Amino acid sequence: IRGAIPNCDVGKLTKLRYLNLESNKLVGPLPTGLCNLNSITSMNLGRNEINGGILTCNDGSLSTLSEFGLSYNQLTGNI
Repeated sequence: IRGAIPNCDVGKLTKLRYLNLESNKLVGPLPTGLCNLNSITSMNLGRNEINGGILTCNDGSLSTLSEFGLSYNQLTGNI
């Protein structure tokens, strides 16, 4: 898979529990729509070309997330 993660589309997957997009050619920042994944427990976006800051969801919407893989990207900022 190549390109950016579409912000408007990913935010509609509110029942999604597992997302593994490791080792693709994803580029650009993490979309804020990821904060709408209220049921997500595992997300792996490692080994891509994602850049920018690490996603911040202020409302606790990712409270079910127990695994979050972002290794081997070009992210900046604090965890």
